[in-house]
Amino acid sequence: MPLQIVQAKLSRPCGIRRIARGQCIYFEGDKGLPWHLISGIVRLDRSEQGDIQFASLALAGDVIGSETLLDADYAFQATALTECAIEPWSLPLADAGRRAVIRSLVAAEQRAADLIAIRTGQPLERVRRLMLLLAGGSNAGLMPTKLMLPKLCDMADITGLAAETVCRSISELRRQGVLTREGQRSALVSMVDLSELECPTEQ
Repeated sequence: MPLQIVQAKLSRPCGIRRIARGQCIYFEGDKGLPWHLISGIVRLDRSEQGDIQFASLALAGDVIGSETLLDADYAFQATALTECAIEPWSLPLADAGRRAVIRSLVAAEQRAADLIAIRTGQPLERVRRLMLLLAGGSNAGLMPTKLMLPKLCDMADITGLAAETVCRSISELRRQGVLTREGQRSALVSMVDLSELECPTEQ
């Protein structure tokens, strides 16, 4: 897609798109627009020697596909881990908008460090850190938080654990009263208990 077509699409109001859980938003190597993630969780993957490998997560407020502003192809495949809402995004010109972009970049950089921590340590600690990240971390406050849960296989890929191990860790969080399942796709999380939970060094 030529750059002028991309720019024309950026200037054309497309409205908000609703993305179903599990739906691919765009594929690695395709042409397209950058998107502002209004709500939900998006998984970013990159192909390595023919295999799809987990790369990062995008949370509400993030911009995905920003590389297309440089007339580049999408660098990742983006898939909705939960129901999502997205809208076309263009680089803001006002100072306030630029500050928002900087805050978003800083948050994404911090999340990259959090994701590295999520893939090391004991299983229960990895799952605990993932739940904290998905719930907003230190910005989530102290009140119980309703959390939309990704599929078990996605949580396994993110934490670098087997799906069965993630399932056992979630069951342990439930046993300790930290997490209460609300159906198959959501849970109520006690942020105080989740933040203060001390995981054993060995399992």
